[in-house]
Amino acid sequence: MEFKGIEHYDIFPDDVIIFWADVSNPPEEVQAAAREIESWNFGPNCFGLCVNYSFAAKKCYLVTDTGNSPEDCRNIFYMDQDGDKHWFRADIPQDLLNQVFDACGNTAKDIEKALSASRTDPPATRAAQARPTRKRCMAKGRDR
Repeated sequence: MEFKGIEHYDIFPDDVIIFWADVSNPPEEVQAAAREIESWNFGPNCFGLCVNYSFAAKKCYLVTDTGNSPEDCRNIFYMDQDGDKHWFRADIPQDLLNQVFDACGNTAKDIEKALSASRTDPPATRAAQARPTRKRCMAKGRDR
């Protein structure tokens, strides 16, 4: 399996950031099961992982779907053409998880900085910081 990038994320500022990560080349048994769902329109690039970043713990963890029992732990999904996620069980290499967690963690740090700044800076300060600095340019002896 290969990590292709973060597809999107949802921010819940008092709890977690939910990341949806694209992966390719899942195990053949997972691909075969997904083909059974949409044999007429199977998308080999429609697989993903769900990762949460906990604001409290400052770390990422893999989200799993347990279906009807805790023993039925499914950790990779296939998204069909209607946008429905179908969950499967796969052995996910630790190297792949590390790549996904690093990407999500780095993005989460940037989000935390932005959230922190928006909570602590007065509006006038934020506006002043957003304005570009005025450059001095000497043209015909005048400032611009």
